[in-house]
Amino acid sequence: MIWLFSGACTGPAEEGLVVEASLSEDISTVVSLSWDGGQGTVRYGVQGGDLDHSIEGDGEVLVLGLKADTTYVFEVESEGSSGGTVVATESPPNVLPGLNVSGEPALTGGFMVTTFLSATSAAAILDADGDLVWWWLDDRSNIQLGRAMPMLDGSGMVFGVSTNDPTATDRHNELIEVSWDGSETNVIQAPDYHHDFFQIDDGVYAYQGLTSIVEDGREVLGDSVLQLDRDGNTTELWNGFDSFPFEAEYADEERRRYWHHANAMDPDDGGFLVSMRNLNTIACIDADGQLDWALGEFGDLAIEGEKAHPVNQHQFDAIDGGLLVFDNGSTEEADSRVVEYAIDLEGGTAEEVWVYRPDPTLYNYALGSVVRIDDTTLVSWTTAGRIEQVSPEGELLWELYTDIGAGVGYTEWVPSLP
Repeated sequence: MIWLFSGACTGPAEEGLVVEASLSEDISTVVSLSWDGGQGTVRYGVQGGDLDHSIEGDGEVLVLGLKADTTYVFEVESEGSSGGTVVATESPPNVLPGLNVSGEPALTGGFMVTTFLSATSAAAILDADGDLVWWWLDDRSNIQLGRAMPMLDGSGMVFGVSTNDPTATDRHNELIEVSWDGSETNVIQAPDYHHDFFQIDDGVYAYQGLTSIVEDGREVLGDSVLQLDRDGNTTELWNGFDSFPFEAEYADEERRRYWHHANAMDPDDGGFLVSMRNLNTIACIDADGQLDWALGEFGDLAIEGEKAHPVNQHQFDAIDGGLLVFDNGSTEEADSRVVEYAIDLEGGTAEEVWVYRPDPTLYNYALGSVVRIDDTTLVSWTTAGRIEQVSPEGELLWELYTDIGAGVGYTEWVPSLP
């Protein structure tokens, strides 16, 4: 730990409460504060500005959400005494991509949780201004770090690491839990994990895994969803071949190799929604592992709109009365879009009611995500290294873009950090 007192600590207040501070050795925007008292309130802000943030603690707190390379003032009140200190956070590692922003953010007060995909992969948290406030690096080759999220118990972050090529000899398939200060790491082996996962309960996960069948003497890959706990125990929740069996008459060479190609999923009313790229379909699976409904080429909903169905789609967002989908499009189309479907399950229809394309248009051939926060749509263009905030009218309000060569993974918005 680096103790920051020499030239960094404000003089004690009249009551003389002693406040000590240290930066995390692993993540230099995470500050540990302690004081020689009991329950207290910490107020803090950027030096020269208002102390407009506060947090409660019993003799100590871990402060998150601080910008890198920025000086903060902390004041603590506890049991009738007060004191303070000043702490300067440090710059992020230079292997992380440079970040550039334009426009005025429509989303304020919260954080964007994402990943960076480059020579060194990273899980990252950005504040509403697009500034880095947390990161974790993984410099192993041949991996994809597509999804990261805060753990349900509030103790840190969890992210999935995968080698998506099932024929690779040096494969990594695991979920990694990391404490906020980076001092504790728990690696959970997740056999055949790829692309995406979600949290069922504290320390219990659902993840996308591989399965296979033999058709005409040839192995055909498919997907399953498995439950995983911290001890590494797995239970199959769903087998894709049960809901979407292999159909040779619809199988081109890619589908004969890998029938489903699941690539994104979210929990839904005890079950989950799962996107299958190679079937151009998003399916709703109930709590018993049975198919409820599906949207797309192999779905049961009649789609009304400019396209017969999404193509090679990835992340989606279930919204009131419908589904928001990142529709990657085919290599022939070379045109990706975000589309909102109004879904009428009783009528068996899905109507396109909103479409967004950037200007000029982009083709995002891998990953890509979308989430709706109030009236603002947050879009992640993985291969372009861009995150956008879009108005209901399709106007680009704000964007973040990385330096050339760095992509961004699935991105979600969290209103606060613990």
